[in-house]
Amino acid sequence: MLVRVLGNGSVRNRFRIRRAYLEAIGRAAHYILIENGYFIHRTSSCGSWRARWRRRVDVRVLLARESDVPAAAWASRYLYQRLLDDGIRLSEWPDGMMHSKTAVIDDVWSIVGSYNLDQRSLWHNLEVVAEIVDPEFAGALSRRMIHGLAGSEPVDPGAHGRRGLRARALERLGYAFSLLALSRNGS
Repeated sequence: MLVRVLGNGSVRNRFRIRRAYLEAIGRAAHYILIENGYFIHRTSSCGSWRARWRRRVDVRVLLARESDVPAAAWASRYLYQRLLDDGIRLSEWPDGMMHSKTAVIDDVWSIVGSYNLDQRSLWHNLEVVAEIVDPEFAGALSRRMIHGLAGSEPVDPGAHGRRGLRARALERLGYAFSLLALSRNGS
């Protein structure tokens, strides 16, 4: 089993975890499973994620329906339509807050740690993950994640597209607030 511990505690190492994700996603041939409590990207960076996910790779993302930071959940939902339009299957964990931060790609590569796929983890939080290259571990984690997906509720693209004006306004405000908060903190 190959395990590499990555942290982003210094300016020099700020992008190590994100780069590990992007490299693994870039190599994906069959599937990508991601569980994340917070999933908020700048819309400009969504393009690079989507370009990697468009290659007929089965991509499933399990996200928190409820959040300890409601504005974060709204900001995440602001990006749902773009991801759904690219064929990414989104599901929401219905049983309270979900703090999981894991990913498995092609039954080989896995990552487990404190890093969310959001700008706050990238620029402000001190994060650490274990990047694991091992088919046995990846297979076990994949089975656990698929079990979690089975207990979650898929985001229906049609229903999401028909959500009301109030929900859309909250999502837009949550997303704008998340960008404002980051810009005020120096990113």
